[in-house]
Amino acid sequence: DENQNMLMTYSRSGSNEYAGAFVAGRKKNDPPGISSSVPMREGLGNYVLTYGGTRNRWGDYSGIGLDPSDQSVMWTHTEFATASNTWSTWISKNKIGPIPGAFATLSKASLNFGTKLVNQASDTLEVTVTNDGLDSLTLNSISATSSNYQIFGKPSTPSKVPSQGVVSLKIVFKPTVGGTLNDSIVINTNDAANPVQTVKLSGSGFKITLSQQGTIYASSGATDGSKLYNVNSSNGAATSIGAIGLANIASLRVHPTTKEVIGFDPTGTATGGSFYRISSDISNIQLVSSTTISNMKGLAFENDSMVFMGAFNGAVYRVNYKTGVATLMGTNSGVRPSGFALNPVNGTLWMSTRSSAGTSDAIYKVNRTTGIATKVGNAGTGTDVLDIVFDKNGKLYGLGNTGTAVNNLLVIDTTTGAATVKGPLGRSNVLAIALNPDAVAAVGTTGKTGTPTEFEVYQNYPNPFNPMTTIRFSVPTTVKVVLRVYDAIGREVSTLADGYREPGFYTEYFDGSKMASGVYYYKLTAGAFTEIKKMLLVK
Repeated sequence: DENQNMLMTYSRSGSNEYAGAFVAGRKKNDPPGISSSVPMREGLGNYVLTYGGTRNRWGDYSGIGLDPSDQSVMWTHTEFATASNTWSTWISKNKIGPIPGAFATLSKASLNFGTKLVNQASDTLEVTVTNDGLDSLTLNSISATSSNYQIFGKPSTPSKVPSQGVVSLKIVFKPTVGGTLNDSIVINTNDAANPVQTVKLSGSGFKITLSQQGTIYASSGATDGSKLYNVNSSNGAATSIGAIGLANIASLRVHPTTKEVIGFDPTGTATGGSFYRISSDISNIQLVSSTTISNMKGLAFENDSMVFMGAFNGAVYRVNYKTGVATLMGTNSGVRPSGFALNPVNGTLWMSTRSSAGTSDAIYKVNRTTGIATKVGNAGTGTDVLDIVFDKNGKLYGLGNTGTAVNNLLVIDTTTGAATVKGPLGRSNVLAIALNPDAVAAVGTTGKTGTPTEFEVYQNYPNPFNPMTTIRFSVPTTVKVVLRVYDAIGREVSTLADGYREPGFYTEYFDGSKMASGVYYYKLTAGAFTEIKKMLLVK
């Protein structure tokens, strides 16, 4: 136009939208790009006419031009579908404001917040209301019906917006329940043409039912319907919770801090596998990340993010389950890892094996730095030990048998590796077990019970140490806990904990195998509480 503003017109259609007439544009001094599409007339029917050719014939009769008597005005005639296989043109007078009257323009017609945990707030998204008219725009009301969406920056109504004035509305999604939670912000104005402006809001709430303390869980493969079970620790009997809804959860664990059930499906991607958060009542499942390492089995948490896993070729990996990034620790030739478990009493890493010449039921200890395994003994079952898991007292459970054979719950002697059958699960093709003993992987109890009455961090044991030592602490309230280790000149060398903890006694393990001998400091920060203690590594 005469002010070097730009307007374009076009037909738009999509998988859920018939061909309609639209415009978009930009003012002379706008940032690069054009505005979002503005509908002049929405399509009213599906249009597919090829006239014997291979493409849909459309768009021959759309155009745009300046008004010769007022070159700030642009006239458009644009094709749209008036009914099934019927077209017409929509004629419209357009001007890039301001123009006489009050005209409300939204920066966005919809906002999608994705999926958030129940009671967890989303990032803040913004939508603006601009008065593109010369007269004052009156905002009579601004409302959303659902408590899941909070509007910030909302002016008291009625409120007047001057010509070219902008009102910014900031919206936060905080789901109160699980499921799809859609709503709309409805803005009533004195815009004569469009008095009611609507911003569609969409998001989903995700609720995880946590694992139950002391409960053994088990997951099965596709031939059993990919189910989640409760397993009786006394006799091995499995009770179905229901189908997980994933192809093959071959590895299962309880997260040491959140107490969520975490599963790994090695068929989750074409070249690797995927981690999932699984509600213990199987009401919700959420993808966490995927890894590119193939044929992975076994899962043991080292801390809130890192897990130990193994591959068919005997390789042992540290994997960040939140990102899927895997780091090779070492390879044990001729051994196929099937399960990993960290002893909560002393922090040692254990491994069970699956079919490989002479090692189908072998039990190993694994060096947490090199990944190299040292054999403890054979379970004596004569078949695969598919998985292992410790309870809070260091009692080692195992999962025996494979294929069509009925699986057994085992108890394994950590001195000899020999297994005793507790009882049959009554199911076959069970692949993994998990346990929430309130002392999983690197996070455990101090041996004390009840709820602590004060924040406290205890002296590490043993001290001096080489290379492993335990650091215990207690928190009396739910609080974010950060536990870090520093060298003698104050450089951070390890983060042992970084996340929220419920009231209780906890144990973390520090591995100094890659550190030089000397003095180290560990610092616990829990809310306003901070304490530093000294320890000595002697090699």
